[in-house]
Amino acid sequence: MDTISTGILEILRQGDHYTAAQLGKILSVSERTIRNRIKEVNEQIIEHGAVIISERGAGDRAGFHLDMIDPDGFSSWMELLHKQKNQVPNSSEERVSYIIDYLLNQKEYVLIDDLCDMIYVSHNTLSSDLKKAEQILRSYNLVIDRKPNYGIRVLGTEIDKRICIIDYFSKNEQYSLDPIRKESMLMVIGDTLSSLFHQSEYMTSVESYQAIKNVIYVSYVRKASGFMLHYSEEEKEELREKISFKMQNMVDKAMIDLKEDFGILNDEDEKLFIAMQIAGRGNIDVDVLPESDLNVDLLIQNMLNELKEGLNVDLTDDLNLMLSLKHHMIAMDIRMRYHIQIGNPILDMVKKQYSFAYALASYSCSYLSEYYDKPIREEEIGYIAIIYALALEQKISPKRKKNVVIVCAAGNSSSRFFMYKYKETFSDYLENVYECSANDIENFDFAGKKIDFCFKTINIEIDVPVPCYTISLFPSEAEVRHYKELFSNMDRDELLNYYDPDLFISHLDCQNKEEAIFKMVDKIKEKYELPSDFEELVMQREKYGMTSFGTLAAMPHPNKTCTKDNIVCVAITDEPIDWGQNNVQVIILLSLSTDKNQDYSAFIQATTELISRNECLEQLIKKRNFDSLMDMLIRDHA
Repeated sequence: MDTISTGILEILRQGDHYTAAQLGKILSVSERTIRNRIKEVNEQIIEHGAVIISERGAGDRAGFHLDMIDPDGFSSWMELLHKQKNQVPNSSEERVSYIIDYLLNQKEYVLIDDLCDMIYVSHNTLSSDLKKAEQILRSYNLVIDRKPNYGIRVLGTEIDKRICIIDYFSKNEQYSLDPIRKESMLMVIGDTLSSLFHQSEYMTSVESYQAIKNVIYVSYVRKASGFMLHYSEEEKEELREKISFKMQNMVDKAMIDLKEDFGILNDEDEKLFIAMQIAGRGNIDVDVLPESDLNVDLLIQNMLNELKEGLNVDLTDDLNLMLSLKHHMIAMDIRMRYHIQIGNPILDMVKKQYSFAYALASYSCSYLSEYYDKPIREEEIGYIAIIYALALEQKISPKRKKNVVIVCAAGNSSSRFFMYKYKETFSDYLENVYECSANDIENFDFAGKKIDFCFKTINIEIDVPVPCYTISLFPSEAEVRHYKELFSNMDRDELLNYYDPDLFISHLDCQNKEEAIFKMVDKIKEKYELPSDFEELVMQREKYGMTSFGTLAAMPHPNKTCTKDNIVCVAITDEPIDWGQNNVQVIILLSLSTDKNQDYSAFIQATTELISRNECLEQLIKKRNFDSLMDMLIRDHA
């Protein structure tokens, strides 16, 4: 409740009668504003034990006065309002949330002066906060409309407004006129949903379960406040086809069980909205899908073709992968079509531990971005990356096998058993495995035998010309996994087929993403012939989704392969620049060759592992030289 409304209640609580003109003079607002506010206030206070009555006549008995039906109940509610009023938003972030919350609940235009009074800020401060609010609202297809002499209000469909409230305010608990009642209503909703989800074998995350409860609560509050939701007949038909009968039936049962408290939601428009929100937040049984929804298969095929044609990573024959993607993307398709946003609590972990899979997911999602004509959020990319990671465990193997020498106690039976198990365990990764004693290692021909790594089971005192690691006679699963990753890494010569010291920019002076890409493309043109629309293709890819990794690096690239050579340009900016949701300072602009016979998986894996580790990037930003980049790319990141 805003300052003017609470001011009216405080004045009328004194027991006297006041005309609209008198109240307006006290509160420094017009009579029209007073009458509008009293109408809104009455809609709220009637259920808390009071009502504002207007009496005609002359003298002290004329005007508005407060009739107390339940004095104790009304006093308790007013105390709660005072607590909320005392929690004035202090930071810009809190004010932005407050502004969005307030505007979404207004049917008429709101004067800027009134907003300033509510949150006790100047016009300049409010203007700055409004810009931030507008940016958030735009992501939900909502805009702030400004009308001279009337004020501002949020324009957009009721559906988009509800989705904004459900997603944005479920995170900070701002959206609630009565927190006590909200909690009790959510408990009722939760009890009903838990039972129905169990009966229907519907699976969803804890986060999505909480969001679904908010869907029903917000729908109730909005409709009870007179904000009506309507679908056209065409939209209804599309939703009926998109949402399975099983899901619609579950929502019908929920509304029957909740009818006593939520009867106003028991119409088709509201139930379709709720069903659509639930369908987009969990796992949907593929077997109950309508035939018309099987176009998801085509989306998956085209995604995997993007990987095959663009990166020469072929996952098109993995039936388990395709089935897993289908289970996931049926719900994702609903989210993309109806602007449903979900969180991903393990996103940072996925980016760091499965950086290669995340890079593949990001690349293949460029097709989805064009299909839906909107960026794919990194939370969605993260979930697809998890599915890819499972498939990649056995699919991707190193292109060039390594040669290693193992220093152990010669003639020892346990050492011989170790050598046998070692060769068996890493047979897919190793070309030759040589055994050498500690006494003979000094004269071992490392160069002639093209040794990549030295492993030792005992201590040796001399230095060797290749990376050397101490290993256990009986390595654990973690060690086995670690060395498989090590063997999969590229060596320096392989990396130099991609990275070029002539295309390393140690200091890039730029103010924004567009300028950075423009200057890097100009640098590439000094050495390579590029298609005339190369820069445009890179910017098109930026339009359809994030190319930043973590908080320091970005890997922009054209939205299709277009150069005969592999081109990698690396730039370190003088200052961090805004790259969408992250500020970055290391930029790797790459264009992979149109040669379909090349395997880029090892290159992409080495690159994404580097840029997903902030500690490495911070060192690179500090040193700013090509040799440091190469060392970091081939070093052991375990």
